[in-house]
Amino acid sequence: DRDQNEQNADQADIAIGLADYLIAATGSVTVVNRPEMGRGFNFLPTHYVALVPQSGLVRSTRQAMVNYEHRFAEGLKTSAITIISGPSNSGDIEMELVVGVHGPVQCTYVVISDAPTICPSLAIRLVEEVSRTSFNVLPSRRPSG
Repeated sequence: DRDQNEQNADQADIAIGLADYLIAATGSVTVVNRPEMGRGFNFLPTHYVALVPQSGLVRSTRQAMVNYEHRFAEGLKTSAITIISGPSNSGDIEMELVVGVHGPVQCTYVVISDAPTICPSLAIRLVEEVSRTSFNVLPSRRPSG
């Protein structure tokens, strides 16, 4: 349930999820938000690990958006496309810098093979490795269907 997923994300130290594109010009990743996951999955945990398929490497934000246009024409449905450019930095009126106010404190992007058998096994291995630390891990769920 979406509310439970948001609560889990708020309590997790790390989230491991699949991103659609890694934009070379900005070092950003893009993620399609899915109803079963909610938007907080990418922003609420302290650390976010994005697994990006090799075919998702693009030169520019424009190229990523053109790719999404094709996917929308093929039936992709989403309420939002999120562009994640690393941890947020905010300064208050006294100019004290705070990192991670509007998102994770740390972001890690891992480029993986497009082979469908590699993604799930790599994600499982990452979760197992990270679980050995003191983190609360929130792995993403693949959309059904």
